[in-house]
Amino acid sequence: MKERLSKRKTLQIPIHFMNEDNEPIFYGMSDNISCSGVFIPYDLHFKEDAKVLLSFTLPHAQNTITVAAHVIRFQKQKRGPGRKKDIKEGIALRFSGLSPEEYHQIEEFIR
Repeated sequence: MKERLSKRKTLQIPIHFMNEDNEPIFYGMSDNISCSGVFIPYDLHFKEDAKVLLSFTLPHAQNTITVAAHVIRFQKQKRGPGRKKDIKEGIALRFSGLSPEEYHQIEEFIR
């Protein structure tokens, strides 16, 4: 199993998927977030490594984070070896291009 890039925290907030004109085209609720990305528990139809633009606001934050991301994994619901509960179905997205301020904002939220 691959080691995670950063610590994650459970978080259910709306994540807006944007088009090239920064207009929302879809939104889903997050399941968890880290400084490296977000997991959306939906069966979204994107190609692996597809590029997307995301927009979200962390709880108690003043500003909205808009960041490019790419699909790193699709996860089908199943019970893994040695697991006591099912793995959530969804899509894992890795951020690319967070500003230092946005990275710090997520990092502070996770602590």
